[in-house]
Amino acid sequence: MLLREYFGAWLTDWTGRMSGFASLVLTFWAAFFPPTIQQARLALIGAALVSFILGSYHIWAKERRLFKAEKAKHERYKIVLIIDQNGSKATFKDLLVLTISFRFENTDIYPWSMKGLDFTLHKIESGKIKDFFTMITCLYKSNGIEVPKEQFEGQLIQAGRVSPAYEALVIMQILDKEFEGFDKLSYDHFVRITMEASNQPTFTRDLFFSAVDTRNSTALFVTFGREDVNSWARKIRHLN
Repeated sequence: MLLREYFGAWLTDWTGRMSGFASLVLTFWAAFFPPTIQQARLALIGAALVSFILGSYHIWAKERRLFKAEKAKHERYKIVLIIDQNGSKATFKDLLVLTISFRFENTDIYPWSMKGLDFTLHKIESGKIKDFFTMITCLYKSNGIEVPKEQFEGQLIQAGRVSPAYEALVIMQILDKEFEGFDKLSYDHFVRITMEASNQPTFTRDLFFSAVDTRNSTALFVTFGREDVNSWARKIRHLN
């Protein structure tokens, strides 16, 4: 089966090269410098051999690039954090209280453990990311039942599975004197969720404040994925 696919791909590539650049070169050569029959035969054989070598290399290089891209994708992040944007919100008076709904997904073929989450507050200011000093308290629930921190952190996410839905209640006390106040919350502010998991780099997801209602002290979140073309997402990736 694989041999058939290889010859199919090779024949397509070889035919394209023979009927493309090689054919053009041989045509111009024959038109302006007419070869002998022997020269024409040798030229045709040479073009076929070169096309064969280039075609084989092109097929190998294409498969190699796809393999490396797939390998890098799986090696980089095995466990990812999926945010339920509709189930997440923020309230604020004296404290910033975040309610964030999420799941974990294991994209690998082996089980891996999630080590823990962290929540920080930031702002985009003058083209840079500004960090605010905060103190947080976290409470985790699943199906309305509180999950002890020692049970939540270090949990094993099974291979190719999505975890049950969780809800994090994050109480954030902002101690930074440079914080302008909750009435100044805007799209420039965002909460960064940082996840540590076994055998992978630190995973982050940014939640930007949206639909801020200072009268009722509430706000929603907008999340941008890695492939999002939104300008804010591009800006965050650039600043990082």
